Amino acid sequence: MQKRVLLIMMVLLSALAACNAQPTPVLPTLVPTSTTAPEATTTDIPSAEPARAQVTPTARSLPPTWTFTPVPSETPRRATATLVATVPQITPLDVCGTFAVDFSRTVTSFPADTEPVVAWTPVQGAQIYRVTLFAPDDFGNLASLFDGYTDQTSYTFTSDLYTFEVGEQYGWEVYPIDNLERQMCTSRGGELSPFTP
Repeated sequence: MQKRVLLIMMVLLSALAACNAQPTPVLPTLVPTSTTAPEATTTDIPSAEPARAQVTPTARSLPPTWTFTPVPSETPRRATATLVATVPQITPLDVCGTFAVDFSRTVTSFPADTEPVVAWTPVQGAQIYRVTLFAPDDFGNLASLFDGYTDQTSYTFTSDLYTFEVGEQYGWEVYPIDNLERQMCTSRGGELSPFTP
C-alpha cells in the first residue's frame, strides 16, 4: 500500500506542477526551421544623383531635303542649244604633207633688173601666207630684208620692195597662217640668185 500512496502523490504533484508551470522558453538554433518567412519587399533608396527621365528610343529622321519636281505648264518648254563656233583642227601631217615649193613657177636665177616670182603649193585651211626675203649680213648671219603677206600661192618681189644686187645670195621662205593667226606648217623656201643680164 505504500507504493500506491506514493504513486498517487506523484500524480498529484505532477498535476499541481502543471497548473503553475511557466512556458518553456524557445532557444535559438543555428539550423533554420521549416517555418515560412514573410516575403521580402523592396524599398527604393534615394540616390545622390537626380532622377533621369526615361526616353523611349525612336528612329531618328533626317532633315527635309529639296527634290526637284517639274511643274506642268500649259506649253511645253523646248530645250535650247548653245551654238559654239568650232574651228576644225587639222593636224600638220594632214595638210602639211603636200606643202612644198612649186618649182615650175619659181625663179631661182634671174636678171637683176627683173622681178623674181616664188611659188608654193596650197595648204587646206590657210587664210594667208607669210613670205620673207633674207640675206646674210656682214657677220654671216641671216638678216630679214622684207616680210610680206598674200592670200595667193605665189609672190612677186617687185623692184619697189627691194633692189637685188648682182653677186649677192638671197633666200626666201613662206609658211601658211590659219584664221586664228597661227603658223600651220614649217616654212618652205629656196635661194634667189640675181645675175647681170
